[in-house]
Amino acid sequence: MNNKYDVIVIGGGHAGCEAAHAAHRKKLKTCLISISESSIGQMSCNPAIGGLGKTHLVKEIDAAGGIMAEATDASGIQYRTLNTRKGQTVRSLRVQCDRDKYKEAVQKIIKGTDIEVIEAEVEDIERWKTGFATHADLFKRQGVTVAYYGAGESNKGAACFETNDLDAFMEILQSPDTAEAMSHDGIIDGTVEVFVLDSILET
Repeated sequence: MNNKYDVIVIGGGHAGCEAAHAAHRKKLKTCLISISESSIGQMSCNPAIGGLGKTHLVKEIDAAGGIMAEATDASGIQYRTLNTRKGQTVRSLRVQCDRDKYKEAVQKIIKGTDIEVIEAEVEDIERWKTGFATHADLFKRQGVTVAYYGAGESNKGAACFETNDLDAFMEILQSPDTAEAMSHDGIIDGTVEVFVLDSILET
C-alpha cells in the first residue's frame, strides 16, 4: 500500500467517485476509502439519472470528463424526455438505470485507473488529522524524530521513529505522559507493539 496521497476521498457514492476520478484525471495520487468496496457506485432506491434540475449537472460532469454519463450509458433501461409539451428551455432527459449494472460500470471505470481503493471506515477525520500529534510532539520534545505515521487496516495505526538512544526512547514510550497522550488519541492500552530496526541494509 502506498501511504502517500495527494488526495484522499472518503465515500464511494456519486460524489466520491466523481471526486476521486477528477483527481485522477489531474494526475494526482488518489485514494478512495469506502466502508465496502462492493458498494462503490451504489445508486439510491430511485435509480434515475438526470431529470428536472439535474440534467444540466450530468452534462457538465460529462463535459469535464466525469463518469456518471458513461455509467448511465452502460446501464440505462428507460430514456424519457420530460416536459415535452413545454418549451425547449424546460425540457430535460431522465434515464432509469439498472442499479446493479450502474454500480458495475462505475467500479469498472475506477478499477481501470490507478486510484487506490481502501476498504475501511473513517470514524473521526478531525481526530486522525490532529490526534497523533499529541504524542508525536511529546517525542519530538525529547529529541526523537517521527519519520512516518498513519492509519492502517482494522483500526490499526503505525508509526516509525528515528532515535540515537533506544533506552531513552523506551523510557519515554513507557512514561505516564505518553500513556496519557495515547489515551487521548484513542489508542487502547496494551495493544502497542514495538519493533526495533537497528540497521538498514542497502542493496
